[in-house]
Amino acid sequence: MFSYISGMSLYLDNMNKNIAPRILWPLIIASCAPLLFIIKLPPKMTSSSIALYLASLTGYAGLMLLLWMYVLGAKSVTRLFFKDLAPVLGVHKDLGKYGSIAFLLHPVFAVYGFFTPSLKSLTYIFLPNTSSLIYRHIALGQIAFYCIAVIWVTSIFFRKRLGFRAWKYIHYFAYFSLPFAILHVPDLGPQFMASRMVKLYFLAIAGSFVVASLFRLSGWLNLDRKRYIIVNHSKITDHDFMIVLQPTTDEWLAPEAGQYVYVKQGIISEDHPFSVTYYDEESGELTIIYRYTGTFTRYLTGLAQGEEVSIMGPFGAFTQDIPEDGQQPVVYLAGGVGVTPFVQRLIDNRRDQSQLLFMANRTHSTAPLVRTLKKALGDRLVAIYSRDMPAGAGEESGRISEALLRKYIAAPRSSVYYICGSEPFVEECKRILGRMNIAPERIRQEEFSW
Repeated sequence: MFSYISGMSLYLDNMNKNIAPRILWPLIIASCAPLLFIIKLPPKMTSSSIALYLASLTGYAGLMLLLWMYVLGAKSVTRLFFKDLAPVLGVHKDLGKYGSIAFLLHPVFAVYGFFTPSLKSLTYIFLPNTSSLIYRHIALGQIAFYCIAVIWVTSIFFRKRLGFRAWKYIHYFAYFSLPFAILHVPDLGPQFMASRMVKLYFLAIAGSFVVASLFRLSGWLNLDRKRYIIVNHSKITDHDFMIVLQPTTDEWLAPEAGQYVYVKQGIISEDHPFSVTYYDEESGELTIIYRYTGTFTRYLTGLAQGEEVSIMGPFGAFTQDIPEDGQQPVVYLAGGVGVTPFVQRLIDNRRDQSQLLFMANRTHSTAPLVRTLKKALGDRLVAIYSRDMPAGAGEESGRISEALLRKYIAAPRSSVYYICGSEPFVEECKRILGRMNIAPERIRQEEFSW
């Protein structure tokens, strides 16, 4: 009976985690649906008239989908409606993959409708011409087309080869695509000039873009963030650092266990998500542990005590569905600094015998907080070292494996698993749990809203 209730609870928790897509997709479809009624069918059905109708349909639908991508990519907007931004970002990514196709098809239909299909007519898609007002409007659309085409091709075919930072910089072209696409429409589209409803639809898109841009501007100016001062910044392992942040006012963020925040310094600066390792309810202090892995963390290591940063959040729903009664066995699988979202819950609930932590690290010198967690958990911490031999009880050499998990977990199929670490680590843990016949709804993984 308990197993059945536990399974239903996990199913409902997964339903709640998917609430964003269940809300957003109907809204996106509803926002595009009016086009089927306000875009007028051609009075005479010819190949050219049908092409022009499809050009209008894909053009305005593409504009609306671009607007949704722009809005869903703005944390300053989505944070007002959703606590867990990862599913929102999932919708944003799907729109980029599939919604962009409508926008990219628009010029193909337009050229076919206005010109006799030929190699020369294709130049109207690719080669800008500014000899007249109409051509200048077309050129604005071409700029938007190039921006979306570059983003779409690199995202679909070269995302992993480029790496995150290069892809991110290319993604900035998205900020130019929508305004140029909007400026492309007036005095050009026949449906726009002939229909008042189409004009109202277009103005709604343009107005929404302005409002969303104001929210984005507030984010760039840090108006939606809290200021914190660094009170401690120290190196705790060969590669890991701990930073303690104190709020500068009496109004501070109150993250729950497992949530993350975005850290930013100054106005002209990118931000980066970090799991909150520990939150002190009395002082408002946030403790963050991070690993030196790239450009942003290299910059972060240079910040000294007394400097200020801006914090946005908290975000995420990781570990939020863990019952507080201790009846549900919980297994945490952490790779390196991936232990950070589990720390507060493990320390605050140290007497909860249903919690079991597996920490995977290369060596003892690269294992963050292992002594603190060992003191809190005792034999409920299993430390695994891939390049060191065990130095005491509760330590193993090698890597996380099915045999190792079965050695320590009394009821594998009744437990819930929370995984956090590098992408290869997470994927390997999921494969191992799959071989153990662990139901997918019993497996959670940390997801940031990049």
